[in-house]
Amino acid sequence: MGRLSGSIKTKDEMSGQVTRVAALLSETEHQLGFPYNGGTHGILRVAKHPRNGLTVTVRIDKGQITCHSFTRCRILVRFDDRPPIHFRGVEPSDGSADVVFLEPEAKFLKELKKSTRVAVELPFFQEGMRIFHFDTTNFKLD
Repeated sequence: MGRLSGSIKTKDEMSGQVTRVAALLSETEHQLGFPYNGGTHGILRVAKHPRNGLTVTVRIDKGQITCHSFTRCRILVRFDDRPPIHFRGVEPSDGSADVVFLEPEAKFLKELKKSTRVAVELPFFQEGMRIFHFDTTNFKLD
């Protein structure tokens, strides 16, 4: 079962303002083949940073998310029983393959606040599409 991984407030050293971060571990665990062998969870993370603004990411324990700028990555997200919504998947600037940013962030957060369950479908390298389910009942950013 998914659980709250954490909801924290920290002080941004440069601006002196508060950064808020909330994260959830997925209820879903997918078993991957070689070379990752074993289970992987998703971690849904929403952050409000005084200088970087709002960010929404999904990170995985193992494997590679195949979401690159040249592939025009679209991530399908379903909030409760409402119709799925496409979000733009953006790779991190450091090229990491275990995390993807979801945009537009404000739209995601608006839908998330109205939801108790979220399903996120991610494209995996040599593993196809995988869906991670999150229980967002107690999800709070503030």
